[in-house]
Amino acid sequence: MLGVAMHITIKTLAEKGYSKKKIAEILGCSRKTVRRVLAWLERDEELKRNKVLSIISLYEEIVRAKVGQGLSAVRIFQDLQRETLYSGSYGTFQRV
Repeated sequence: MLGVAMHITIKTLAEKGYSKKKIAEILGCSRKTVRRVLAWLERDEELKRNKVLSIISLYEEIVRAKVGQGLSAVRIFQDLQRETLYSGSYGTFQRV
């Protein structure tokens, strides 16, 4: 499945007047793919993205409870490592 950025790029290039063949060459995909995306966009279908779970998703309830207690991110991270099997890095934890 193509990403949102690819759909937007195909749409933008088509609006600028590029042919399907040229768009396919620029993006390194097939003309059939470009044709399919443009047809899909013409039908005005909503682009649906699959939700990607992160490693921290499994611990979301615990994190919310600790945030509610007013604990800092560092403290919550340390508690997660000590109390659960969380093995992610602090960087992963910070991004959430």
